[in-house]
Amino acid sequence: MPLFGRKSADSTSPRNSFDNTSPSTSNDPNRSRSLFGRNKRSSVDDRNVSPSGRTGSSGGMFNRNKDNLNVAQTKVKDAEKTERQAEKMLQQARAQTKEAKKHVSLVEHEADIEARNAARKQRDVKGLRKSTKGLGRV
Repeated sequence: MPLFGRKSADSTSPRNSFDNTSPSTSNDPNRSRSLFGRNKRSSVDDRNVSPSGRTGSSGGMFNRNKDNLNVAQTKVKDAEKTERQAEKMLQQARAQTKEAKKHVSLVEHEADIEARNAARKQRDVKGLRKSTKGLGRV
């Protein structure tokens, strides 16, 4: 009696339920006899081809993982390089900011000195004006 109640025309010979061959293909020498076997005549065109041009049967998951690992390592290296560049730029920006603050402080100090000199000059001119009031009255 066939498995799952299927009736076949060749019900006189009992078959093993694990045998993947059928009466029509059992004489084919190119046919694999395993449960997961492939037809030996299949070509590369019949296989699944990935977008990268590789066939699905050449390494499979391990090559894809290796490729993914290489891509990830490259991305990490690029990120580290970018981070080093950013750190260098940040240090330069901090140095420029410090230099700018120092320059502003210097200009402010010079302005204070000039303001004191201008105030002294105004006092001196005011004193001169007082002393010239008496001139020309004869």
